[in-house]
Parts: sequence; structure tokens; C-alpha cells
Amino acid sequence: GKLTSSIFPNQSTVLLDGIPEDDSQLEQMAQSVMRGQSHGILLFPCQTAVEIQEVFKPEEAFQCNLHVFIMDGTWRQAKRLVKHQAMAHIPRVRLQPTAPAKFTLRRQSQPDRISTVEAVALMLQELGHDEAATGLIDALNILEPAVMRQSG
Repeated sequence: GKLTSSIFPNQSTVLLDGIPEDDSQLEQMAQSVMRGQSHGILLFPCQTAVEIQEVFKPEEAFQCNLHVFIMDGTWRQAKRLVKHQAMAHIPRVRLQPTAPAKFTLRRQSQPDRISTVEAVALMLQELGHDEAATGLIDALNILEPAVMRQSG
């Protein structure tokens, strides 16, 4: 989440669960989607999730006021966050990773799971924003070895 927001500071907002101001902003964003004032998707793999192309054509996705809700944390935390009342009516979208996660600082609990930054990059790629997706993966490829060197 932090890496994505640092690369796209004008296009992303980081909200923290349990912070009253952030919870209020999340509610406002979700209400905007429910009233039809904006579009929204929740990037989370679950049984009710659909592929992103079922919601948007690549050329349409970023021509509208789009809120992409991404739950960043452990899988346990993310599962709890998607149950937030504000997320009840936001369509769930899944991605189809074609390769195992490259981010190895945290072990994935299942082989088809990827990190948040990889999910955002894959979503951007599926929507035709290859340059932005490549930028995220390039940043991840720089960050991970640097963190590993610092960790010793």
C-alpha cells in the first residue's frame, strides 16, 4: 500500500482501519459509489468476485470517477477489512496472476496469492496501463533487495 501510494501520490489515498477520520472518508467514498456519483471496485479474490473486464472495458476504467478499494495487510487482516460495512455493496474484483509472487519479504499462504503492489500492477496491466504497471514492479524490484540488505 505504501509503495503504491508513494508512486501515485495524487491518485491514491491511504486509509487506516480504526482511525475515525479514515473510517468516515471510507464511508463517504463508498456512499459516492452507492449513489452512482462514482464507480467503485474492491480488489479482493473471493467466491463472488468477477474478473475486472466484466466491470470495465480497459478504455473505460480510468475515464470515470473510479475508486479502487485495496485492502493492504496480511490475508487475515484483509479478510476482516472487506467485511467492513462500507464495503458491503462494492463489487469484488479478482485478478488472474500468471506467475507466483515475486515479493518474497512476506511468504504467501497460497501459491496463487500475490502482494498488494503486485496486485495493483496486475490490475493496471489488465486495464491497459502497462507503463504504470511496469513502474510499480520496477520499484518493487529495487525495494526488496534494499530491504533484504538492511535486514542483514
